Amino acid sequence: MNSPLAQPPTLRFALLVDHFDQSASGKLMLIGVFDNFFGEMVDVSAHGLRIPFSAGYLVAQIEASMAFGESHDVRVVCRDLDHNEVFSADLPGVPFGTTGPGMPLRGIVALKLGLILFKEFGQYEWVLSINGQCIGCCPFAVWEKPAA
Repeated sequence: MNSPLAQPPTLRFALLVDHFDQSASGKLMLIGVFDNFFGEMVDVSAHGLRIPFSAGYLVAQIEASMAFGESHDVRVVCRDLDHNEVFSADLPGVPFGTTGPGMPLRGIVALKLGLILFKEFGQYEWVLSINGQCIGCCPFAVWEKPAA
């Protein structure tokens, strides 16, 4: 069994949600979890035809050893399956806290998503990394909105 003192950072979960909140005791409240987005191509003048996406949050929980420290810079990248970057954000100083005696540290990433413009429909993934090391991914898809 691995000791929590030697555990490298790992992604426990990452979800796209419509709404996120966290109680004073640390309980997460996630509303509207999704992994598919249905949109349509629109002419975004300066960018040409794009699929606008502007919804909710990316929420993730990261676990790390006590030796890892209490604050870390997290990078979030949204990319297509050919690794072409669509969006990125650097989140400095994400706090990590204890979950109990002898237990690993946990940090919460809650990234409010603004307008993201996708060039095409298809499969994408959110990739989270710390110190240049990928700790996990959250796959999702952008589909064409069905005709009414």
